Amino acid sequence: MPLLLLVLGALGAGLFWYYRIRNAAEATREITEMASDVQSAARRFGFKRRADIHPADAVDDARLVGAALALVIAAHERIIGADGHRRLSDICRDAFDCTQNEAEEIVVFARWLEAQFSNRDEAARRLTRRLNLLARGDVLPDLERMVGALAPPGPDGYGEDTQAVLERSRRILRGG
Repeated sequence: MPLLLLVLGALGAGLFWYYRIRNAAEATREITEMASDVQSAARRFGFKRRADIHPADAVDDARLVGAALALVIAAHERIIGADGHRRLSDICRDAFDCTQNEAEEIVVFARWLEAQFSNRDEAARRLTRRLNLLARGDVLPDLERMVGALAPPGPDGYGEDTQAVLERSRRILRGG
């Protein structure tokens, strides 16, 4: 009996470590693919990282900044999952009149750009100012549509933090 328990214990430990190693390899593969996607999106949009400038200030495409800003604002309300990224991709395709592949690249790059900030309020402020500088025309309806698709307001509207960030962005984008 003790020998059987020893064998079962060893088998259980072996299976445990096998699955841990397999999951680690899968996670590494996903990170590598994501990094590759970001690099190809950056090349496609002509992004060049400069040592003395924050990545948000080096982006020259208003679509990328707008999508990143929508992610930042919506993230004040809730965590954005894969379904939210798909919805954002669909909205980008319609709003920016681009192909599905290009819309997906916009979202990949926007996710990377959002991750370059440690503070969401600073990210919203900096991205709103950059969008205001790059955008031609009224971008507020598209931005609000993107935020609404990522984090639909609840019955009482958005939370206090999200509402404050949206108001600040509206004020900047309206030129006030």
